Amino acid sequence: MGSDGIEQTGIAKKANPGKATVLALGKAFPHQLVMQEFLVDGYFKNTNCDDPELKQKLTRLSTLQ
Repeated sequence: MGSDGIEQTGIAKKANPGKATVLALGKAFPHQLVMQEFLVDGYFKNTNCDDPELKQKLTRLSTLQ
């Protein structure tokens, strides 16, 4: 009934390169850049958060390379 004209063969379909590949290309950098050393302080300022433990953890994570 609901599957008129649809044949289920159980064969996995492969992705074809084409429009989706072209759509994946784009601009990687936003217009507004945030320097790494100001990222954590800016986040806490914007969110009005005072958690020193979280700030220490985010500072540590943002300086990992």
